[in-house]
Amino acid sequence: MMTYEIKKQVYELTKEHILEPSRFNSNDLMPVISSIWNVYNLKNTEDKRYNNLDDEIDKHFFMNDDWDEDKLFIGKLHLLDDDHIFLTFIEKLLNLYVSSPLYNAYKEAIRPILSNIGIHISEITYDNGQMNVHIHVGDKGQANRTEDRSLRFYICKSKITNAVMFYETNIEWPDDTNCFVLTFNAEWNDNFSYKTRYNLYYVCDSIQNHIGEVKIIKRGSDNTSDVLPSSFYSLDSDFCSLGQSDNYYYNFSKFFKEQAYVYLAELCDVALYSRLQKEFEKEPSFISSLIRYNDAERALRLGRYIVYGRDISNAFSFQYEFIPPYNKQKDNLVVFDFNFTKDIEYYRRAIALIGENGVGKSSLMKKMVKEIVTNKNENFRGLNPLFSCVMAITYSPFDDYPLSDSLKGKTIDYEYCGLVDHLEEENNRIIKKDLLTKDKQIKIFIKNVHVILERKEHLISTWIENVLKVINQETLEKAINFKESILNYTLNDNGLEEMFEKASSGESIFLSVISSILAKIRYDSILFLDEPEQHLHPAGITVLISSIMGILERYNSFAVISTHSPFIIREISSSNVKILHRKNERLYSSPIGIESFGEEVSAISNFVFEDLDREKRYEEIIDKLSAMHNYDFGKIIETLQNNGKSLGLNTLLKINSIIRKNKEQ
Repeated sequence: MMTYEIKKQVYELTKEHILEPSRFNSNDLMPVISSIWNVYNLKNTEDKRYNNLDDEIDKHFFMNDDWDEDKLFIGKLHLLDDDHIFLTFIEKLLNLYVSSPLYNAYKEAIRPILSNIGIHISEITYDNGQMNVHIHVGDKGQANRTEDRSLRFYICKSKITNAVMFYETNIEWPDDTNCFVLTFNAEWNDNFSYKTRYNLYYVCDSIQNHIGEVKIIKRGSDNTSDVLPSSFYSLDSDFCSLGQSDNYYYNFSKFFKEQAYVYLAELCDVALYSRLQKEFEKEPSFISSLIRYNDAERALRLGRYIVYGRDISNAFSFQYEFIPPYNKQKDNLVVFDFNFTKDIEYYRRAIALIGENGVGKSSLMKKMVKEIVTNKNENFRGLNPLFSCVMAITYSPFDDYPLSDSLKGKTIDYEYCGLVDHLEEENNRIIKKDLLTKDKQIKIFIKNVHVILERKEHLISTWIENVLKVINQETLEKAINFKESILNYTLNDNGLEEMFEKASSGESIFLSVISSILAKIRYDSILFLDEPEQHLHPAGITVLISSIMGILERYNSFAVISTHSPFIIREISSSNVKILHRKNERLYSSPIGIESFGEEVSAISNFVFEDLDREKRYEEIIDKLSAMHNYDFGKIIETLQNNGKSLGLNTLLKINSIIRKNKEQ
């Protein structure tokens, strides 16, 4: 039994050597916290804006610094109340920082205090240099003889039956009945260079379980099989690995629960440890092999959250607090819900903001863009969403969204797509703005098409499919040879330039938007489109939005759209349409009054854009004619008919309605 005083003494040293220096690195410390205390499922403790304790911790400890270490670990998590939890926490911190300069000073500070009460720190170093740290209670000599708790990894041969899909048979399983097995895909390489692809299996009591595909790289090596030991307990610091899909991390979590991080650490997994990612991310093999495909890039971002229990299906939903800029008293806080869930229906992947000019739609979107890209938590309720890429798309010369290279402190990719070429700001005010010339727009367009051609997902066929909606095939054939195999497509820059030059203003915007999106989008992106209907014919609006919706579905991505167009609202479910109203200095948000998806444009105009209560000019004329002809249906029709042409249904219904009201009076 540890006394409270002993635990408090060790805790104070832990605070000094580990917690305070690493205070703001939530990527490493939060997984340790969540693996001991189930903070993702525990209710909030004091801040009612957040549903769960993890949100409170992220906001008040890591972001805002208004909870100190004592309030979190002693007051909220009750670290000193349980010996087992306390020692588990210390052991996990030691393993987390075993390769850090903080490790030795911390270990030597707490070792004598623990040793005096029969608690010992043992280090097991393997031939490859990897060290595991364990805390043991009992006789010191016995503790030092304790064997490592990890399972051994074996490299085993197999027969590859499909190199692309990594199907294999005849695996030469080891005699060990509890272990990990790695099989190598010798028939596959990335970018004609790197051979790093393995399947990982977990053998438990001789039952073989497939964990998933993993890539392992070593600094300075193109072929991992040449440098990987035939068996090992953990990789040395020149290696790192990454599961190639979400399922890899889901399976680790399923089989090993809170111990998953131990084995992933032995594989030097970069999804779990941001320090490793920073060490390797500039290696050529990291870019060309480890994160070559979208699924792998997604696993890199989400793997740690999967292992430590965050609900990934809701990782892209968020609540955002917004005070409109015209609210001088700063007392008009409006909370917007953006309910984006994984595998949601395509027509729910976009949320529309509608309202009169000056209501605050663009201000709201610009603030969200900046906070998502820089991972700030100033106005989010709960944890920030885990988007991979943000795109701002606006073709108004008056907008001032941040340009692609102007945002400081970016933590994820950001792309601006619009007409502005250069902005200069002073005290948050724009003092200079330059617009893109036509020549520069063409250069950006051509560059984006080349990027699309080079992408691994064969996106050029998607680009062609969409471009043919607005450009005729003869013009397109001058720009790209798309009748041959997709692997042999070639571009003609002169043809691309001619295509853009001859396009109308609406067609050129369509080409720019679709090309920019396809060049940049990744899984889990979010697009902010500010009044995309500008310069577009109604038919063009429908084509653009349907094309964007298809891309969002393919890439499990989302969009926020500010608009005045009923043609856009018609493509979006009513649950995703938010009407913004301004009354004096206050902003209000309300749902739409009808189901918008697939509705008639006229009905949407009436309900959404407030036409119902505004008498139209033609209705005034019908009223006057009806009174003039003493509400005689035939005479009214005769007067309104032009060259014997029949009147429209809406007009006939309006006449009937006026006559009926007159009879009822």
